[in-house]
Amino acid sequence: MLRKAGRIQQSERAERGAPAATAPAPERAQWLLPDALALARPVVSALQGALPGRLVGLVGELRRGRELVSQADVLVASSDPEATREIAARMLRADLRVADGDLEGEVDGFPVSVVVVSPIDLGGQSFRRTGSPEVVLAVDVRLAERGLARMPFASERALLTAAGLADLPPECRERAEAVNLASDGQLELIRRADVTAWLHVHTTWSDGAHDLEAMVRAARKLGARVIGISDHSRSAVYARGLTAARLKEQGKAIAALNAKNPDVKVLHGVECDILADGTLDYPPDVLDRLDFVVASIHSDMSQPRATMTARVIRALKHPKVRILAHPTSRVLLSRRGVALDLDTVLAAAAADDVAVEVNANPARLDLDWRHHAQARRLGVKLALGVDAHDANALADVDYGVHILRKGLVPAGQVINTWEPERLVRWLRRG
Repeated sequence: MLRKAGRIQQSERAERGAPAATAPAPERAQWLLPDALALARPVVSALQGALPGRLVGLVGELRRGRELVSQADVLVASSDPEATREIAARMLRADLRVADGDLEGEVDGFPVSVVVVSPIDLGGQSFRRTGSPEVVLAVDVRLAERGLARMPFASERALLTAAGLADLPPECRERAEAVNLASDGQLELIRRADVTAWLHVHTTWSDGAHDLEAMVRAARKLGARVIGISDHSRSAVYARGLTAARLKEQGKAIAALNAKNPDVKVLHGVECDILADGTLDYPPDVLDRLDFVVASIHSDMSQPRATMTARVIRALKHPKVRILAHPTSRVLLSRRGVALDLDTVLAAAAADDVAVEVNANPARLDLDWRHHAQARRLGVKLALGVDAHDANALADVDYGVHILRKGLVPAGQVINTWEPERLVRWLRRG
């Protein structure tokens, strides 16, 4: 489902007052998920070619699809572990060493661990080596309660069935809450097919690489029925932010496009900067012409926590604001997020009926999945924002769906899954 995605836009690196790079540095080097996948997939393919008839697949944090990955864990099922390890080391042509029965080392600078397990317990080993430890423990407790603690399982399906679980996708295996929901039949997750609206889309009107028609055409091919255009506002001069006059002209272009393409609804929005005091980047008469506003922080990003929280909450109260974009403004491995009381912001979003974005750019993935449980408890609407600056990045919707599933979010809580008429009415506060 996941693909290699482009990097963060250069214009976004120029945001003013941005916090310094993430600190302290991690003990081990880390890779963004798409970069880790790009490095790991050739390893898996090489082993599959060298070991015909043996099951070869990813386990560990990469199989769970963590946003940051430190190594590739590869599992191989074989009844001859020693010969299999020799073939694997020779095929990968890497400096791999045997440690505790596993092959460990680096392939093209990327840490790799190759684990050879018996086919008899392939399911048990695959599940336990995928993790997380919290989820493995919760499932093992359920197996022990059924007298199956030491039983081998040839498949994960057999293991989950024995534990009384209908399903537990790898991306959901982070916290024990997923096990509890699955056991009660309440693990309802968003799917890619549920998404019909592409929101937070940039064009050449600001810092996008492709024009309005090209972005709409590409989104339609991916299944979009609603497309929310949200180019940058005037204060984002580094991103060719739109003056009020240019924003008005863009509205005319979008109206003309809607007249030619009645099968898809193109909405005129803007990614509007939240200024230092919490006001928005345009006066009310300019914003009133728009279908909706995506509000975001791009400047004065070093404000104290209380100031930043109050700033965001003030912006959420503006009647045109419908989506809070990338709420912490983090850039993974590059910039830590702003100081923000997210619990307070989420509560305010729920009270003001504003959706909080889950930004699908794999360098952002913000709102972080660790906060999705609180959003679910508060009933906060979530918006999958592709934040696409070129046509290829529209496919980052896959990363957005993935991270929402990791956060155990059901489809109904994500506004991109609503029927177009309902979504358009809500965005316009109709």
